[in-house]
Amino acid sequence: KQGEKILIPNLSWWYYKSVAAEVNGVTVEYPVMEGVESFSYDRKMIVDCVRREQPRILLIASPNNPTGHSLADKELRTLLDECSETLVIFDEAYRGFSSTQDHGIQNLLEKYDNLLLLRSFSKFYGLAGVRIAFACAGKNLGQLARFSARYLGFNLLSEKLALAALESEDYYADMKAKILRERERYLRELNALPGWKAYQSEANFLLVKTPYSTTVELKESLEEKEIRIKFFDHGPLRSYIRITIGREEQNLLLLDAIKEFAGMSLHTRTVIPR
Repeated sequence: KQGEKILIPNLSWWYYKSVAAEVNGVTVEYPVMEGVESFSYDRKMIVDCVRREQPRILLIASPNNPTGHSLADKELRTLLDECSETLVIFDEAYRGFSSTQDHGIQNLLEKYDNLLLLRSFSKFYGLAGVRIAFACAGKNLGQLARFSARYLGFNLLSEKLALAALESEDYYADMKAKILRERERYLRELNALPGWKAYQSEANFLLVKTPYSTTVELKESLEEKEIRIKFFDHGPLRSYIRITIGREEQNLLLLDAIKEFAGMSLHTRTVIPR
């Protein structure tokens, strides 16, 4: 409804704000915490924000884009216990790239009737062009079972492709193993560069802090080699980049280009004070 609040992470997908604005909602941000090895959610801080703001919706992305961190299963359950009067949307679009055990949809929904869990076939299953996803709702949200969003192109063919993906467990297990190996390569090699920091991620991308006060020259250097990654042109992440993990040969090409640039920049670029 107009004027109702939705709580979202302060470092998150820009589209959350856009969707809220379309229905005249008000977005309020809660902080994502930057740690030594990874970003994280502070459950107590989120609960304090819920109690203070009294929102209609609390949205949690896990893994979160662009930071790549997740909310642990135990923390999720505790948070749901403490926010029983708020609709909690748990966006798991990037689910599947973690080595931890899945929390189990059925067990969560049987206990928490205020939970709406979102999953997509766009990321882990590589079916972004098919435009299909699904939601699982607690019993208190039964009216959502009658909702169907077909404007993005959902059809019978999309449904058949999604079901085929779910049945292809061996193929996707192999793809996951390759992505996890490449993710570890990025972490190892980027963290070996002076001033660079690649953060632990549970998604198919990594957020990387560069030692430069601006990433403009890095962007130009990569574009000269026809390499494109995600740059943040303004805001708190303007000295960060986000790297989506590709095939091995693509990853090696990008790493070589970054190493070349970093080597040339050691004594010629402005670095951020530590």
